[in-house]
Amino acid sequence: MIKKIYKGIYTAKSHVMHGDGFKKTKDEATGEVYENTVKFRTMPLVVTYDDKSCQIVDIPAISSNAVRNRLHYFCLLDLLERLEIKEKSLSKDNLYFLSKGYIALPNKNDGEDSDNGKTKKPAKKVSVDSLRHILYLETLIPFIPLFGYMESGTISKTSKLEVGPLYAVCDESAAKTGMEVSGLPAKELLKTVLYTRFDDYKRIVGDMLLERINDPEAVKQLLEQLRESTVKSLKGKDKKAQAIYYVEIVPAETKFVHEIVLRNTTELEEAALSAGIKRFAQDPYIGGGMAHSAGRMEFVYEPELPSPDPYYEYVENNKDEIREAVLTEIVD
Repeated sequence: MIKKIYKGIYTAKSHVMHGDGFKKTKDEATGEVYENTVKFRTMPLVVTYDDKSCQIVDIPAISSNAVRNRLHYFCLLDLLERLEIKEKSLSKDNLYFLSKGYIALPNKNDGEDSDNGKTKKPAKKVSVDSLRHILYLETLIPFIPLFGYMESGTISKTSKLEVGPLYAVCDESAAKTGMEVSGLPAKELLKTVLYTRFDDYKRIVGDMLLERINDPEAVKQLLEQLRESTVKSLKGKDKKAQAIYYVEIVPAETKFVHEIVLRNTTELEEAALSAGIKRFAQDPYIGGGMAHSAGRMEFVYEPELPSPDPYYEYVENNKDEIREAVLTEIVD
C-alpha cells in the first residue's frame, strides 16, 4: 500500500463556530443564566504529563466530516465551473451523489399505507442502469473514487481519502498537532458571545450595502449600529423565540491542525484533490455562521500538495463527455 500524509495548518481569520448541542452558561457581567447556549464541538484527547500521569481533555475541534464535506463540495464546484455548468442545473440526486457520495435510498415502506390512510409516495429505486452509470462516472471523474460513495445494501466504494478533524492548537493538543504553545489551555480557547438572528444575514446585508455605498468602513459601522439596535429591541422580548442567544466560539487567530491521508491514489486523483483544495482557498469558510463571515480560514499543507494541472488538462480534454455524464440522471 502506498500511503501519503499531508498536514494542514489552518489559521482562523475570524471567529469560528461549530455547534454541538446546548449547555447552560452564565453571563458574568449580568449574572443572568442562559439554559441553551450553543456549545462548541470538542473531541477527547488523552494527555500525558511530565510526571507520567494521564488525563482526558476535551479539545475544541472541527469534525472530520465537516472538513471532508467542504473539500468534497469544492472538488465538485471546481469541476462544474470548468464544465460551465451551474450547480442548480443538476438534479437533487446527482448533486447529492457528486457532492456527498450518497445515492438515493429506496423507502423500506414503499407502497404501504401510512397511518393517515394515504398511500406513501413511491420511492426512487437504484436500477441496474443507474448502477452502470455510477460506475461510469467513477471511471470518468477522478475525485469520485477518491472520496468513495455508498448506497445501503446495494453498492459502495471505499474511500481512498482519510480526513482528520481540525484540532485547535493549545497546551494539551501539542503532542497531537506537533505545534507547541505556552500558557494556552484548552478551556481558555472557548469564548461565549451574544448572537442574534441578524447575524445570520449580516454578510448578505453587508454585500448589498457595499454595492450601493462602496465604502467598506461606512458599511462596517452601519452594520454594527443595526446589530446594536437589534439586540436592544430583542432583549425586551420573549427569549423563547430564540432570536437572541449565546454561542461558544473559538476566537480569530486560533490555529488548527489536521491530517489528510491518501492510500493508493493515482496522479489524477491527487491532482483532483489539489484542485478542490485550491478552489476551497477562494472561499475558505468552515463551521457555522458562514453567512456572517464566521469560520474564515487561511491554510497551508505540508508537504506541498501535488499540482492540479494534470487534472485541469484532463477535464479540458474530456469536457463534453464529462458534462453529458454529470447531467444524466443517476437515479431513475
